[in-house]
Amino acid sequence: MAMHVLSWSIGGSEGIFSRISRPLGDAIRTMQYARMMQVMSQMSDTELKSLGLTRADIPRHAQACIFGGETRGAGFECRPHQTTQL
Repeated sequence: MAMHVLSWSIGGSEGIFSRISRPLGDAIRTMQYARMMQVMSQMSDTELKSLGLTRADIPRHAQACIFGGETRGAGFECRPHQTTQL
């Protein structure tokens, strides 16, 4: 019995799914970044201070959380949201 590979090659070494998923992933991360910027910008200075951040830190912190990289905050790490199963 033959098995078919779902990653067809079209005009290069990349499969069609990776050619679609990469730009789609980039678009989703861009929307996540914009949403994080919006939410953090609406936080009070006291809330930001409790995270060890200032308003000037918001763009860099959001960039690091969504796209990866170093971030600064009082014990605050960027981690994926974990849901609890009941």
